[in-house]
Amino acid sequence: MGIKCNLKLKGYVRLWDADTKELLKETHNMVVSDGQALAGNLLINAPGYDVGISYCAIGTDDTAENEGQHTLVAEAYRAQVTQKSIAGNIITVSTFFVSGSCGIHIKEAALFGHSTATMTANSGIMFSRALLEYDNSGTPRNLMISWDIQIDKV
Repeated sequence: MGIKCNLKLKGYVRLWDADTKELLKETHNMVVSDGQALAGNLLINAPGYDVGISYCAIGTDDTAENEGQHTLVAEAYRAQVTQKSIAGNIITVSTFFVSGSCGIHIKEAALFGHSTATMTANSGIMFSRALLEYDNSGTPRNLMISWDIQIDKV
């Protein structure tokens, strides 16, 4: 007889002005099916799954999230994750976006991982996606996007 424990991944996203630390937006995000598989493969050290979450991307489409999505609908820019930490059962992943690269009307954001994730749009495996609407096109600010990923028992 074994012990059975089901895990649930859920997340929360915050968009900050990186200079003033003003909270601009916050919302829940969806860990997509590919993200659940990525986590599982990392847990068992599956061949080829040697890189976790490494990039955050922003885009300009507001199509509703669904578990079957593999990429952002309209990826505009991505940056390498700048900080990762864990406290208890909450992983925090933060990414800095310099104003010159994120001066768009942001409507979506996502985290990507796997060794195939690079600065190239739509590369890697999407872990989670969020609708995160913020117009940064007028006078662009430096932005920080932080994701709290909570691992809970079901």
